[in-house]
Amino acid sequence: MKAVISAIIARGATVTAEKVRQWIGAVYQYAAMLEITDRNPAAVLRGHFEQAKTDHRPALPREELTEFFCRLILAEIEPQNRIALILNMLTFLRSTELRGGQWNEIDFDAAMWTVPAQRMKHEKTAPKPPHAVPLADWTLELLAELKEITGRDLCKKALPPTAEIQTQVFGCFCFKYPLILLKHPLNPP
Repeated sequence: MKAVISAIIARGATVTAEKVRQWIGAVYQYAAMLEITDRNPAAVLRGHFEQAKTDHRPALPREELTEFFCRLILAEIEPQNRIALILNMLTFLRSTELRGGQWNEIDFDAAMWTVPAQRMKHEKTAPKPPHAVPLADWTLELLAELKEITGRDLCKKALPPTAEIQTQVFGCFCFKYPLILLKHPLNPP
């Protein structure tokens, strides 16, 4: 088992190596519960492998937000993707919560988006109530515009079709889009 995990680490996939160690540990825990074994070699390896350092990106300074939004509005991207990016910033929803959104979760009259608990990231053993997100006027206007573009499904046409591409769009928007947007002239000729 140590050799398998070491091979994964040698590829530079330390997060995957830790997950594999956890999965193997879960199998041994289950075997112990069934009284098949009384040991768990994966437990011995906990903390044995060096974890990769997390590289946190700096937040966009408040003074630069206005210019960022102006450049985002002028950027040459699909309008539904622009709206989705702005909605992500205005609602502070996780990208998966936004991508999985349904129109029936949004109450335009009450200016509230209620994300069902089953679509939220949380501990599986401690269920949480639905997440109520109050919506500002601009957010409601953007949602109405998005509804005109996408029709029946909130994000079906708003985002790339596969989860992998959607994750790339949202996952890099904090890092990639500001670089693209900063190159875009604020006042085009």
